[in-house]
Amino acid sequence: MKWHNKALSFLVRPMRRASVIVAISSVIMPTVLVYLYTLEAERQVQARGGPICGLPFFADFILASFACVLLSGVAFILGAIAYRRVPAPRPRKRLVELIALVLPLVIVGGYAASLLLAL
Repeated sequence: MKWHNKALSFLVRPMRRASVIVAISSVIMPTVLVYLYTLEAERQVQARGGPICGLPFFADFILASFACVLLSGVAFILGAIAYRRVPAPRPRKRLVELIALVLPLVIVGGYAASLLLAL
């Protein structure tokens, strides 16, 4: 069984790196999307000369939140697989990293769920 662990050990580092990249993009990409939606809403307000309906912006916000939750979930799964492939005395630092990967999923997912349930 030792050979099996050595055969898969070359995948740990790339999966860990991929999980961190996906986790970072799970925060940056939705933030950029919400910023772009905000700019578009401001352009519409200026073009119409008055207030506009905010429901399309709200839908875009929920979509960006869903993208954040989805990407964070993928990052957590990749990180968990890489964590399980580390030999038995696993470092606590890696466990803390795994918890950090799931934070956007819990925080943004909880916020989006509370917004949707409040409707």
